[in-house]
Amino acid sequence: MDLVRGLVLVRIALFLVSLMMVMILPVSGEEEMLPMTQSIEEGRLKVTASTNPNSSYEFVQNGSSWELDLSTLPDGKHTIGLKSDGYEQLAVFWTGAQSGFTWEDALIQMVMVDRFVNGNTSNDGVSSGSSFEADWQGGDLQGVTQMIESGYFEDLGINAIWLSPLNTNPNGSFIARDGVHHVSGYHGYWPIEPRQVDPRYGGEEALDELVEAAHSRGMRVMADFIINHVHEDHVYFQERPEWFNDGCLCGTNGCEWTERRLDCLFMDYMPDIDWSSEEARDQMVSDALWWIERFDLDGLRIDAVKHVDDGAITALSTAIKQRFEGTGNDFYLKGETAMGWAGHSLEDNHEQYSTINRYISQDGLDGQADFVLYHAVVDNVFSNQHMDYQHLDYWTNRSQDQYVQGAIMTPYIGSHDTPRIISRMENDGTQWNQWAEQETPGIPSDWAYARLEQALGW
Repeated sequence: MDLVRGLVLVRIALFLVSLMMVMILPVSGEEEMLPMTQSIEEGRLKVTASTNPNSSYEFVQNGSSWELDLSTLPDGKHTIGLKSDGYEQLAVFWTGAQSGFTWEDALIQMVMVDRFVNGNTSNDGVSSGSSFEADWQGGDLQGVTQMIESGYFEDLGINAIWLSPLNTNPNGSFIARDGVHHVSGYHGYWPIEPRQVDPRYGGEEALDELVEAAHSRGMRVMADFIINHVHEDHVYFQERPEWFNDGCLCGTNGCEWTERRLDCLFMDYMPDIDWSSEEARDQMVSDALWWIERFDLDGLRIDAVKHVDDGAITALSTAIKQRFEGTGNDFYLKGETAMGWAGHSLEDNHEQYSTINRYISQDGLDGQADFVLYHAVVDNVFSNQHMDYQHLDYWTNRSQDQYVQGAIMTPYIGSHDTPRIISRMENDGTQWNQWAEQETPGIPSDWAYARLEQALGW
């Protein structure tokens, strides 16, 4: 099945599912029932249902609806299960000062869990046999929680935390892309279990405590979610090999990254998930919903977006929105579509912008990392290209305009895939100070330099 035909069939299937959810269902011998609906109006959660949708809360019947006074709830995030008339839904919302949070105004810090803070040495793993730099270092979720409770993130102005992948990863070490060095799975991008928090990070209890600590301070928590591949030791690859592509190794002769992006393997021990398999697709979507609901997450960062079928993003986004956004809650789906740099004009980078835009829509991602801006600023101003501040000003003001309307893009100056900007800057580092004074996109503040200087030096 070619990509276009597959995408059309996925969209038709999703439309039929949506249609079934909203149609009036006749019941023998009774009046026709409408599906349960929910909304937040005038400080109340209103649910249309014939019976109390959740007896654990003080819902009051008002005609054909049941209402919950939100002022009776403590400040923070609430996830309430609703059940009535044969329907089950979740009502997800915030009360208090942080109910006005928007992802457009979020300042997100990415935390590579193993490399952040070791909060519990008892869960440190044994050496993988790789070099010290490529081995597990002992960072864990307890360490992140300790930093939340210390006020570290709040002092930086951070109001959202993005955690590296949390699935259990393999023991031992594996050959790196350079074909020489061996590395461990400390980074989290080689999952071997679909629904298990790596014990070296502290397990499920530690993640529960982290999310609770963050939410009590009004902070949102995102997790990295891998949809393109697994490790060869993963239970799915061991038990359901038909869910995976028989592709070549990305970047080798006859296996170009772009032409074979949908079926090539990043490494030969990283099987590539075949999203055209209905069973594989349904299982991956179900796993995503499990992680979000089980740990009360507020967003996902989707890894390697351009390496999966377009229908994968549609299926994932549709399921998440239906499950978690019924009351207007904004669940943030951020993508990674890695692109390069093609020249010093917007026109030169049209293909880069178009590829990133391809996956952003109402039934797709909410936004993505702004790779073009990263290359324009970090590569061309702060490091070896020596472009001037007119170049910097042009790109920081125009890059956002190139994305689809409503896209919540993430301008960034460094990530786990790049060297820290502080190590790439030349001369005396005043370039960063001047950029902060001119205001980076989405961070309109005159104190960014002092705060982010602390974060970059961590």
